[in-house]
Amino acid sequence: MQEEEENLRALLREEERKSEEQRRLLRAARDQEEEVNRAIEKFLDKIHEANLKNQTLQREVERQKEVLAQAQDQSSKDSEELRSLRTTVQELRHELRNARSSCLSHEEAKELKKENEELKTQVEEKKKEKEKMEDLSRTLEDVKISLKKKDVECQDAQNTAQLKSRMVVAQEEQIDKMKKQLQAKEETLADLASRLKRKERDAEKKLQEYAERAHEWQAKYEQDLPSLQHHLAAVESELLQSRERQEELTREVQAKDKALEYAQGELGNLTEILEKRKEQIKQEAQRKLREEFAKKQETLRTQLEIETSQNEALREENRYQKRELHKCMQALAQARQHNKERDAEMKILLLQTEKKKATAAETVRQMNGLLQQLQKDCSSSRSSTMLACLTPDGVGGGGGGEKKKKKMRGEEEDEE
Repeated sequence: MQEEEENLRALLREEERKSEEQRRLLRAARDQEEEVNRAIEKFLDKIHEANLKNQTLQREVERQKEVLAQAQDQSSKDSEELRSLRTTVQELRHELRNARSSCLSHEEAKELKKENEELKTQVEEKKKEKEKMEDLSRTLEDVKISLKKKDVECQDAQNTAQLKSRMVVAQEEQIDKMKKQLQAKEETLADLASRLKRKERDAEKKLQEYAERAHEWQAKYEQDLPSLQHHLAAVESELLQSRERQEELTREVQAKDKALEYAQGELGNLTEILEKRKEQIKQEAQRKLREEFAKKQETLRTQLEIETSQNEALREENRYQKRELHKCMQALAQARQHNKERDAEMKILLLQTEKKKATAAETVRQMNGLLQQLQKDCSSSRSSTMLACLTPDGVGGGGGGEKKKKKMRGEEEDEE
């Protein structure tokens, strides 16, 4: 009995130690869950910062789009001005053709000079606009650098998300380990239950043995009773002693029976308490683990879905910004090409106007020389005619004078 009580106490101590171990494991799981929650909060803060940076980047991109739209409007205006300049150049060419066909006047030369000065001022303005476009290209380069930085930040956010996913996997592995430990605890509890059942069977066997011994003693007593009755007179004292011994034995048997009944009742109560306690601990631990695992799994799943959606949105926004930047660079390259072509055309126009001015000046100079030569020829012809009229041949021979006049007229016509 004492050994059984000691065994029961040892089993109770072992069960308390195991329940304490389970409580310690649950506390460790709660601590790990708190650490995971803190890490998730930090990760959410980082995601919030990334969202703020993304919003600022979007505002910057919108501002750059507005600047690009203004630049495109300015480019369209420049193209319209270029078309107007081309029309003016065509008009100037037409006027130069007309000037070649007819002699240019001094006032038309002044007008050409004014138009040349206006073209120079327009060229200066176009140079300034070209400088503005270069400034715009530099700002676009800065935006491109900032976009590269944001791509690096998005890559960092993706790396942190992968790290969090690995942490979630580690947490799930740890939960699996805890499940395995709980299964091991359940197996140990089942082993304890089987041991208790064996103890109960052993106690029942002992009770049965005690009952069989009591029946044997009773049968032996009944067998010895006739002989004792025959020798009653001779061995009365021994009979009294035997009766006293029998009473003592019956009292001992009754005490043992009561002790066995009490021990059996206590053992049954302890077994029932242990079974209930074991079932409660098992159900409570399983329920808590299921709830905690479900909550953690749901929160981590939602966090991963949010993170993946945000990362996908960031990737889509970056791809859109890259496409817009590529379009902006193409538009800028086209604007530069238009500016280069316009500058080349302006240079050609300037050279043509310079050549036209030179040819006009040369024609004016030649016309002035021809006029001076005509004036000289006219004055010389008049003086010769006057001398011819004053000579005697001229007075007497009118036919010779007529011949000289015809000759002078022919020379004048040839000179004309």
